[in-house]
Amino acid sequence: MRITRPRRVLLDALLDTATPRSAEELREGIGEGEDLVTVYRNLDAFERAGLVLRAHAENGKALFHLSPHHRHYHLVICRVCHEAKVIEDCDGDRFERLAREQGYSDVTHTLELHGVCARCGQTDA
Repeated sequence: MRITRPRRVLLDALLDTATPRSAEELREGIGEGEDLVTVYRNLDAFERAGLVLRAHAENGKALFHLSPHHRHYHLVICRVCHEAKVIEDCDGDRFERLAREQGYSDVTHTLELHGVCARCGQTDA
């Protein structure tokens, strides 16, 4: 993959955040230099290359974050602050096997968990 200036700026924005961000939030973080179409196009390229993973907020909005070590994992995302924690345990492989037994091929799965983190839960109490 060619690393152009827009891609470098977007990667820097992804590196600077600890939480998954929408394309719009990433666009705001990099300033006026890039249009939203370019941000989406580059996020799609990063996702195809395995550099970025797409998660979804409860409202369905796509959130993007860097893929740590290109390994399979799931996220739990705080509804309040949007902090995301990695969960490496996965039962999805069992479901994928069951789908293949039903005759499906090229089976994949996604799973995002949503809750309120301990820090935000303390402020609600």
